[in-house]
Order: sequence, then C-alpha cells, then structure tokens
Amino acid sequence: MVVAPPSCSQIHVALAPCVPFLKNLVLQPPILCCMGVRIMKETGKTTEDRVAICKCIKEVLARLILYDPTRFPELDKGCGTDLNYPPISRDFDCKK
Repeated sequence: MVVAPPSCSQIHVALAPCVPFLKNLVLQPPILCCMGVRIMKETGKTTEDRVAICKCIKEVLARLILYDPTRFPELDKGCGTDLNYPPISRDFDCKK
C-alpha cells in the first residue's frame, strides 16, 4: 500500500506555533511547536516524505520576512526529537 506524503497544509499547521522560535523571539520552542515537530517526525518515514516535508518547510519560511535558518535544527534539541533536518534556507535543495 502506497501512502501519500504529508500535505503542505498539515506541515504549515504543525509549524505555525514554531514561528516565534524560528524568528528568535523566544528562547525555547513552545509546547505546541514541539507537538508539530513530533507530527513531522511521525509522517516523515521515507525519503520521499522527508523531501515533501522539506519543500513545505521552505514554503513556510518563504512567508516569514525575517527568520534565523540555524534555528530550525535547534528544534530537535528544544523539543527532544531527532528530525535531523539541516538549516533550511529559502534556496536549500531538499533533494540532497
């Protein structure tokens, strides 16, 4: 059975609470942000899923005027997860 990758709307909802952290407005990711990060981890099982999630993350980041790309990998530490996503910038190649 083939399962479709997560939709961007799912990822946008999951990441919305993370915006203050990504913009360096708070020191720790909010609890709702960490819940969204865990959802991304659970849905990102395959390489195809992770590429799709990365592209959705780039869409979210493109809407932010100012953000710190180094904060995205820090979500792992702040949320106690192991997504292992690199710093994702607007021009990051998600297929690498």
